[in-house]
Amino acid sequence: MPDWLIITAISVTLTGVVVWAVVVALLTIAACRALARLVGHGQRQDVGMDPRTGLIWQACHSTRCGHLQTEHEELETGGRQCTRCQLVTPAP
Repeated sequence: MPDWLIITAISVTLTGVVVWAVVVALLTIAACRALARLVGHGQRQDVGMDPRTGLIWQACHSTRCGHLQTEHEELETGGRQCTRCQLVTPAP
């Protein structure tokens, strides 16, 4: 069997393996993005607004508040600031 035939067979096989690896990687990325869109990744989970104070109840993302629901005020930039620990959550 000629050497060029063996080299060609190995090259074709390796090319096929690389193509399948790229296809699997792209499908995995697409599936992760679709799943993130499905579960609402990046959206705020508001509990509600207190009509007396106008403050929004949502989970604070600091360890100081223990990730509990606290009052937040809406900022001009679209973000929200915790009234308890003053942590600013940027707008999504």
